Amino acid sequence: MADGLEIILNPITGQVNEVPYDLPVPTLAEAKAARLADLANIRWQHEVAGIVIPYNGQPVQIRTDREVRTELYQAMGEAEKDDEFVWSFKMANAIWVRNVPAAAVLMVGSAVKAHIKACFDNELTLNDAILAATSVEAVQAIDLTVGWPG
Repeated sequence: MADGLEIILNPITGQVNEVPYDLPVPTLAEAKAARLADLANIRWQHEVAGIVIPYNGQPVQIRTDREVRTELYQAMGEAEKDDEFVWSFKMANAIWVRNVPAAAVLMVGSAVKAHIKACFDNELTLNDAILAATSVEAVQAIDLTVGWPG
């Protein structure tokens, strides 16, 4: 059974012909490279998806994209040096959180760092499974949707 069907129109006769064809089967190396690329994209999507943490009894959505992480890690550096440090930031839903004390900055930063670490740890686990696979079918059978935080 063919993988695909090409429709060809003869411009002179107007006759339509259906020509079956098989899709090329990737080599093991090609299958691994494609899955590793898919995996990196999936990890990135989870990495920047954000997290929800409790703050003052309310769930707060924290962005985890690289720009926000840079700002957060800078604030953590200040909070580690100065117990009186306070930080204000805008949440993913555009609401401002004002005057976050140093201890809370460190708590938020720790939660974000744990999220990022979990994303990369899971990518590494799935990466190793892809590299260990010994057939194209085994590579394609690896479920890239499992093990992500959140």
